[in-house]
Amino acid sequence: MSNKSGFAGPVTVAAACLLVLVPLLYILSAGPVIGLMYRGCISQSTTMAVYSPLAFVCDKFTPLKEGMNWYVDLFRPADEFEIQTD
Repeated sequence: MSNKSGFAGPVTVAAACLLVLVPLLYILSAGPVIGLMYRGCISQSTTMAVYSPLAFVCDKFTPLKEGMNWYVDLFRPADEFEIQTD
């Protein structure tokens, strides 16, 4: 017997979306959360506890580490950067 209700298709699409979106949102949330950490809104220990799996993967995969460093720098407060005068 086959399932003719048409329910399996939407469930499969929803599951696939969750498998892609949840990790993507986790990675993209690192920038704003680390920006809040720099501003003192979130403790460093909490941030490191939540994002230690991402930090571990970044340590093992250099291109991801470079990309994440660039992305996190977008959320760093302006006073954290040194102004270059020539």
